[in-house]
Amino acid sequence: MRPGSDLDDFEDYFDHRFRTLRRTAYALTGSWEQAEELTQDTFARLYRHWPRGAGIDAYARRTLTNLFLDRRQYKAEIPTADVPERAAAFIPVADQPKACDHYR
Repeated sequence: MRPGSDLDDFEDYFDHRFRTLRRTAYALTGSWEQAEELTQDTFARLYRHWPRGAGIDAYARRTLTNLFLDRRQYKAEIPTADVPERAAAFIPVADQPKACDHYR
């Protein structure tokens, strides 16, 4: 193996798979800007673990999905100026219909 061949392999993989992973990221986010950032972060993680061997496409998709889910989980809430007029109606558990009542 010649020096730098792992880097060459990674660059080839990047050139061939970037657009596909970016489209997958767009399907998850609905935004090309977020998809671009998510895809770049995915390749940064792939680079740290390169070469991975067989199953690199599955690993890349899983990494992309995990990054997306992590970002959604820690997304900050956006405060609003309007306060709801009143809270949703509280129904005690004892008064709620049971699932088995549906079949009677």
